[in-house]
Amino acid sequence: DLAGAKAAFERALRIFETGRARVLLQMGRLADAAAILEEQVSEESAPQIVNALDAAGVTALARTAIHLSDESSSRLVAQIAHAMLNEKAPSVRRHGAWVLASQAFAAGDTVGAHRWLCSHGDDERPAVLALFPMDISDEIRLVRIAIDAHDRQLAEAAFQGIAARERQNPGVASIAGALAARPAVAAV
Repeated sequence: DLAGAKAAFERALRIFETGRARVLLQMGRLADAAAILEEQVSEESAPQIVNALDAAGVTALARTAIHLSDESSSRLVAQIAHAMLNEKAPSVRRHGAWVLASQAFAAGDTVGAHRWLCSHGDDERPAVLALFPMDISDEIRLVRIAIDAHDRQLAEAAFQGIAARERQNPGVASIAGALAARPAVAAV
């Protein structure tokens, strides 16, 4: 049927555009990423955020809004992230918790950031970065939150993830740079 085909096409286009925006964000083209993500992530689209790819768009808009100091987009993604915390899919809940933790961290509230990481229980906090797709810079932010919250176990779990990635990708400078912060955990 034509309506079903149109809906499938629109969904595929949204996933493609969100993926493209995430690449632009990683390339540092923040304004371009924001322009795409602001069209894809809205109050109207919030009920459709039920899987990891949709949730990744919210996370990307949150990161973009933080970098651009965009208060309007930050409020929108915070509102959506709160709703995501109640979704059935663990990946969507994790993205929601990470968005709220990232916003708190960016505002200088590491205690609040840690609280968001624990929003589904202390046992779940190391799994918050089981995000798809992942970003290497997320793990180092997680380490900084854990260190400031005196949560050595969480910091070590993040470093284990970084070390595993380094073994799979030897010689990648960004991963080696993330591992260089490991001595700071000893002070926790």
